[in-house]
Amino acid sequence: MLQFPTPFASTTHNNTTSTSCDDVNARNSQLPVDQESGFMVTSSLLETARILLQKKRQALAPCSGGILLQSNCEDVAVTMRQMAEQVGFSCMTTPQSKKEDTNVTSLALPQRTRNWIVVGGQRAIGPG
Repeated sequence: MLQFPTPFASTTHNNTTSTSCDDVNARNSQLPVDQESGFMVTSSLLETARILLQKKRQALAPCSGGILLQSNCEDVAVTMRQMAEQVGFSCMTTPQSKKEDTNVTSLALPQRTRNWIVVGGQRAIGPG
C-alpha cells in the first residue's frame, strides 16, 4: 500500500502549474521538487513491488496480491497510476456509484487540483 505519500511540489506562476520552480521561496521547500527528484514513489520501488507480488502469486495463487495507491492530491494520484502502469501493473475497475463533478470552479476542490485541471491535467476519475 502506498498511501498518501508526501506530494511533489506544485507551484503556480502566471496561471500555469509547474512541478518545479526557479524561485525556491515560491514553493514549500520541504516537498520534493518533482516526481523524479525525491518523491518517495519511484519506478524502481513499483518494479520491486511488482516482482515480489509476482513471486507471491506463483507460490500461492494466481490472483493473490495487489497494490493500493492513494493520494489526496489528484496530480500525485495520476502520476502514481501512470508509473505503476509503466512497470506492468494494471488497474482494477470498479463501478462508479455516482457521476463525478468535473466542474473546475467547484469550491470543494483544493486549489492544487483546480490548478491541475486548468492546465489540462489528466483527472483521477472514471474507471480504474
